[in-house]
Amino acid sequence: MYLRPSLFVALMVVVMPLGSAVAQSDAQATCTLVARSDTGEILVEEGNCDTRATPASTFKLPLAVIGFDTRALTSPEAPAVDFDPDKHVAWIDNWKATTTPRTWLRDSVVWYSWEVTRPLGLDGIETYLERFNYGNQDMSGTAGEDNGITHAWLSSSLAISPREQIAFLSKLMMRSLPVKVASQELAIETTASYEFGDDRIAKGKTGNGFARGADGAVIRDRQVGWFIGWTNDWPKGENVPEDTPLVFARLILDEGPTEGYASFRARDSLLADLPRYLDTTN
Repeated sequence: MYLRPSLFVALMVVVMPLGSAVAQSDAQATCTLVARSDTGEILVEEGNCDTRATPASTFKLPLAVIGFDTRALTSPEAPAVDFDPDKHVAWIDNWKATTTPRTWLRDSVVWYSWEVTRPLGLDGIETYLERFNYGNQDMSGTAGEDNGITHAWLSSSLAISPREQIAFLSKLMMRSLPVKVASQELAIETTASYEFGDDRIAKGKTGNGFARGADGAVIRDRQVGWFIGWTNDWPKGENVPEDTPLVFARLILDEGPTEGYASFRARDSLLADLPRYLDTTN
């Protein structure tokens, strides 16, 4: 079955239940980074971590901060917006429901993102991205389609590297983004949680999209998959404050057709690898 690019991208960013973990070697990670959020010290670095790629649904994390800062979002549960079939896209069934900031991040509801971006406009979003120093800050969208406000982060113009993701996450963890502290804390609270290891907890966001060729065309058999986030559950060394989260990013850039969503492979493999990474950091 053929899926138009925007539909296929949206389908692939939806969060599914955590399945069996995939070994790192099977995940073919392009980059893995684990760092201290307070000092920026890199504890784990594997692969090429400076190549930019579409942020896909990981963009919902800065967008959540923006939404809380502008009061477009007011709490993890508000606003609750009812699904309107005449107004909202529903490429999968669980988007046909009342959506809150928490379920938006959990289920990657594309139409709810647009509830945040459209009222702000491109100028408003770009101003925040410049303040955040977020990736290439390019919200222009697909050439000739005037869709930046709805699609720039979906395999389009906006791009970010794993190292830049880590820099953003570190500022978020330290509440040092140039916005209200409360906006950052609400975004952190609203982000989905995942178990790993022996009852340890990480919070994070998946993202799935496609590579683009030199001509800008979407390459639908080369997925881009992210899992980014943080954890407080790690063995602390004597010189590490108890309230210092570790931040992490894993990026997968498929070189050809690969079974399963790259975002879920990134998530499951990173969660499987975290205990090994964290237990050797001190």
